[in-house]
Amino acid sequence: MAFVPIFHAHVDEGGDLSFDPSEYFRRRAWLRTLSRQHIEVVFRRPHKQRSTQANRYLWGVIYALIAEKTGHSADDLHEYFKERFLPGREIRIGRVKTTITGSTAVLNTEQFREYCDQVKEFAWDYLDELAIPNPDRAEVS
Repeated sequence: MAFVPIFHAHVDEGGDLSFDPSEYFRRRAWLRTLSRQHIEVVFRRPHKQRSTQANRYLWGVIYALIAEKTGHSADDLHEYFKERFLPGREIRIGRVKTTITGSTAVLNTEQFREYCDQVKEFAWDYLDELAIPNPDRAEVS
């Protein structure tokens, strides 16, 4: 899938749409690349991306505790849990087909929380009830 930029807009009380003026030149340049093409426009409320604190919790608490318990590196655990819990997509190049694992980098805050909860639940269920503290009680390493 090709890069698709996201442009921010506001809908006023009368239902009129106005785009963020700071994106004007970037938006105009992108739209010129689409001239004479049919396009699809999707309206949705914006989702916040996860914070660096949430990312530190994943790597410094969740993965760190599982790594300590299993002896696997945090990087290996990250790949394992992405493969297990994030939807992948299949691509074909010529006659060769492969599946690309999902990425935590594109998850919004709710999706990221769900991912962390799944990993923590896995640790409890499969690693002798390894309890991972919630972010408000965790000390990030």
